[in-house]
Amino acid sequence: MANFENCFYPFAIAFALLAIMPNNHYVKNSTGKMIQILAPIFSMFILFQSELGGLKFLFAFIFMLISLLASINAFHLKNKLQDCASTFYAGSAIGVVTSSNWLNFVFCWEMMLVGSVVLILSNKTIKSTNSAIRYFYVHLLSGSMVMFGVANLPTSKFDNVIFTNVDEPYALMIFIGFLINAAAPPFHSWVPDSYPNASPTANVFLSAFTTKAAVYALIKFFPSFDPLIYIGCFMGLYGVTLAMLSNNIRKLLSYHIISQVGYMIVGIGIGTSFSLDGSSAHAFSHILYKGLLFMTAGALIYVTGKEKISEMGGLARRYPLVFWSFVVGALSIAGAPIFNGFISKSMIVEAAHLLHLNFVVQVLNLASIGTFLSIGLKMGYYSFAGKSNLKPKKVPLNMQIAMVIAMVSCALFGVMPNLLYKMLPNQAAINESIYQPWDKYHVIHSLEIIGIAILIFAIFKKYLKPKDKKTDAIYIKIFNYLCSILASIVKTLKDLAQDVKKEISKSFRGVFNLEFKNKDYAHNEQNDFSASLTVVIFLISLFILIST
Repeated sequence: MANFENCFYPFAIAFALLAIMPNNHYVKNSTGKMIQILAPIFSMFILFQSELGGLKFLFAFIFMLISLLASINAFHLKNKLQDCASTFYAGSAIGVVTSSNWLNFVFCWEMMLVGSVVLILSNKTIKSTNSAIRYFYVHLLSGSMVMFGVANLPTSKFDNVIFTNVDEPYALMIFIGFLINAAAPPFHSWVPDSYPNASPTANVFLSAFTTKAAVYALIKFFPSFDPLIYIGCFMGLYGVTLAMLSNNIRKLLSYHIISQVGYMIVGIGIGTSFSLDGSSAHAFSHILYKGLLFMTAGALIYVTGKEKISEMGGLARRYPLVFWSFVVGALSIAGAPIFNGFISKSMIVEAAHLLHLNFVVQVLNLASIGTFLSIGLKMGYYSFAGKSNLKPKKVPLNMQIAMVIAMVSCALFGVMPNLLYKMLPNQAAINESIYQPWDKYHVIHSLEIIGIAILIFAIFKKYLKPKDKKTDAIYIKIFNYLCSILASIVKTLKDLAQDVKKEISKSFRGVFNLEFKNKDYAHNEQNDFSASLTVVIFLISLFILIST
């Protein structure tokens, strides 16, 4: 039976080989890049030979698949640090979703932090360094919450543990730790802050693992937890709203990660077997189409050297493959028929509809309209339509191959939904039958949402023109303010420690002077009492320190 070690071994071995490879050899040859590509292939082979199934198989498979596509997409880039970090990061994420005990789970949860931070740092810019530092502290908090929560669990069971509430401190700590990694507000700003500052090829890795590993953890440990419904609804609208205000192409896609994870969290909160399947299926679909969109964004940045949507335009004719990759990704995230977002997003909406959660249904519909409006229309129109004065540059072949495979995958799962449904824990069962997304109601509903978005864009087009707005300025200011407070506290404690050290040294000198320098032991009663009291206090403090 496959376990954490079996699925993790290919990535661990690949990481070790990449790390010891001389940098000169790495740059001049493609051996290191081939090793990185072979790791997920061997890991898939082990997975398919195993008896692992259900939620673990689903997430492990899609993590391996996107790791393969991301490695192909980055094949042209000879950055040893990035490749080592991405391999380590992918292996850690796979370790999280295949773990069978708390020790492996927490270990891999922490290792994801290490891999992702180094992956952001590998871009080697001032912005990426600053973002990586902020990212590190946010996820250090997440890891600490999960670790301390797990350490105080009353049981060592893992696979059958379900938290129905957060009344106990350990459950609350674990829950908050998961929400931080899921980018739930107010813990969301690390996504739009760090992802746009990483390497464009690194974004395909970053968009897939951390937030979806958190979704896996919430499905596994917090199903049917009602507050998640409202958290997810807020995420859906919040992410879309900020995406509408973004001009940076990668920041816009980053905000949509928050919005789409909101859908998944709504399904987890609803908690029926069908809604949990919907959340799992949407995580699977999201990893594919979001990876495709980040590949498209990376290709645009590569050929234009620009990241602002307002500085692009007229690229559809020059780069038809990139354009059609974007169209497939945009229609997939919008939940359009034929593509994979349609077969997964509709499951969550249908689960809410079956329980008569009409408010939730309307919120998700609004988020869907905003999704296609901001990505499919705003980003698509201003990036690809019109004329361009930019000098053309060829898209590397490996990037084209990765985009084609991702496009085909999005369409394949959309046209043949049973390929995905068979991997789900409950196989998309609803009312003792398999869910059928291709019925008249779901198709018309999806087309209505896309039509409404097109109508809104046509009416308010001039107001939707991309403009520079610092949507994450508050997060950076708060972080800097907290760092200044922490620095002040550390300085105060350091000064206090110095004062205590001086007082202790002074007391010891007094004791030793009284006990050893005065040979006739002729000291008064008050000095005797002071010296004895100092020794007693020191011994008590030492005992307390050792006992804790």
